[in-house]
Amino acid sequence: MHMPTRQEVNSAASSVRSRLPSPGQAAFYGALGLGAALSVIEWPVALAIGAGTAMVRRGGSASKQGSSRSSE
Repeated sequence: MHMPTRQEVNSAASSVRSRLPSPGQAAFYGALGLGAALSVIEWPVALAIGAGTAMVRRGGSASKQGSSRSSE
């Protein structure tokens, strides 16, 4: 049985942390889910809002990275 080294554990934890949303984003998605669960908004609308928000955030960070690379 393979026991992971401290470096492997730290690397895995770092990888997971990089994929987690910020506290503000987590609150947004949590409120969106709560609104859908309480039928304040319909779940397909909540899903569309959440997916659209995630796509815009990913696209925005990718375009910032691309513009900083082109100026180098």
